[in-house]
Amino acid sequence: MSIKNLSYANIRPADPAYRAPRYAVHWKIGILYEKNGKNELFQGRTFEVSASGTSFLSQHNIFKDGSVKVLLALPWYRDNQQEKIIEIEARIIHTVLSSESQNYRTGLQFISFKDDKAHFLEIALRDQPKVNR
Repeated sequence: MSIKNLSYANIRPADPAYRAPRYAVHWKIGILYEKNGKNELFQGRTFEVSASGTSFLSQHNIFKDGSVKVLLALPWYRDNQQEKIIEIEARIIHTVLSSESQNYRTGLQFISFKDDKAHFLEIALRDQPKVNR
C-alpha cells in the first residue's frame, strides 16, 4: 500500500453534502457516548461548521466506531436566549493532533438531527464568515 492510498483525499465521503460551504465559527460543542458502561462527555470548540458536519478542537483524543451524540451550542438571539442547544447524531471521521493549537482536531459527519432541528443550524450559519478553500 502506497502513501498515496492513505491520503486524506482518498477517504473523503463521495456524498456531495460533504462539499457544503464551511463556516469559521467557534461554538461550544459536547460529544457524548457510552464507554465501558458509562456515559462520557467531551467538550470543545468548533473550528469549522457546515450543514453536513464539523471539526472541533478539544484536549482529548476522541475516537469511537459507530455514532456519537453531539450537543452543539448555537448563538441564538430570539426570545432573549443566549444559546440554543441542538442534538445531532454523528460519526467521527478522524482525530488528529493539531500542531498549531496543541489540541486534538476531530472531524464529525452529521447523520441526523433530533426533532428535525437542522433548520436551527442553517439559521445560525446564515450570517457567519465562509471558509475559502
